[in-house]
Amino acid sequence: MQERYIGRLEPGMDMCDIDGVKIGTIGHVYRHAYTTAGTSETSNVATAPGDDIIDVETGLFGLGKHYWVPFSAIHDVTSGCVFVSKRRDDVDGLAWDTKPDYLDEMS
Repeated sequence: MQERYIGRLEPGMDMCDIDGVKIGTIGHVYRHAYTTAGTSETSNVATAPGDDIIDVETGLFGLGKHYWVPFSAIHDVTSGCVFVSKRRDDVDGLAWDTKPDYLDEMS
């Protein structure tokens, strides 16, 4: 998990590939409401159904494709851009264009 980036991700930020090529703009950041597993006698473990996700809108005014990028793909975050660890040409082969089913339960 890329916890160090959580508070720095905001709608409107650019998302770029590892080479700095713009992929799109953040539309929404989906964060888990973690549940606690275990009992008081065992250590509690935070669990969630899947990755935290960044909804990235492409095209003019966000009218193009949407990519649902997992936090695990974040390479770096600057003041105005989130960089993923993949190249723009490889993004379409990653199934990021398929919205995860569990996002409807996240805020």
